Amino acid sequence: MPHKNGKRRKAYKKAWNQKNKSKVKNSSAKYRLKITDFYHNLKENSFCELCNESRISEFHHIKEKHFSIYSAVKRGFSIRRIELELENCISVCPNCHRLIHMGKLNRNEQQRYEKILQERGSDFKYVPGQRNFMPKNGNYLE
Repeated sequence: MPHKNGKRRKAYKKAWNQKNKSKVKNSSAKYRLKITDFYHNLKENSFCELCNESRISEFHHIKEKHFSIYSAVKRGFSIRRIELELENCISVCPNCHRLIHMGKLNRNEQQRYEKILQERGSDFKYVPGQRNFMPKNGNYLE
C-alpha cells in the first residue's frame, strides 16, 4: 500500500474506501460516538468554576479561541485536539457565562474569575460593563 507517489496513494485510498464503504461508515460512526460520549461525560462531570454549581456547564475561552468545543465535536476533531483547546477554557454554568460576556459578575465571582485568569497566565482581564473582556494593554477584543 505505501505508495511514494502522492497521486497513486490518494487513488489507492479512494478505491479502497469505495470497495469498503460499510467498514468506513461503521468506523466513522464508532469514532464519532466515542467523541460525543467524551464530550457529554466532560460536560456532566464538570462544575462552574465561579459559583461552584454542578449544573451542566459550558466552556468559556480565557485565551485565544481557535474553535468552539461543541463545533469540534460535531466536526469530528480528535479527542487530543479538543483537550488542547480545553486548556484555553474554564468550565462555567450558563448563568455565569452570560454574566461574563455582559460584564455583570458580582464582586466574589469577579475576584474568582480574575484569579483564574492570573493562574492560567491569560493576558485578559475582566472589565465590568464591557462586553466580554479586555487585554491588559487596553485594546478591546470581541
